[in-house]
Amino acid sequence: MLTKESLFYRPLGIGKTSLSFALASTFSLSIYIISLSDLTLTDEDLSILFNKLPYHYILLIEDIDAAGLTRADNKKKAEAALNDANDKV
Repeated sequence: MLTKESLFYRPLGIGKTSLSFALASTFSLSIYIISLSDLTLTDEDLSILFNKLPYHYILLIEDIDAAGLTRADNKKKAEAALNDANDKV
């Protein structure tokens, strides 16, 4: 069995999600999407998901940089990014 893991890490809007959907379509694979910014997602939910995945699939993990952050952490991060963007203008 050949297994291939890839991590697409680039700026927003560059087409990572579109590429994932194109690969799934080209190779007739199911695509599963989870967002780690969902505050209701638990470790148990992830465990159940990974145990139910089929043999061949594409798993798209959105907002991986938000993993483990609380809502307050996300707000601080968003405010810092906005301030940084305003400083560059």
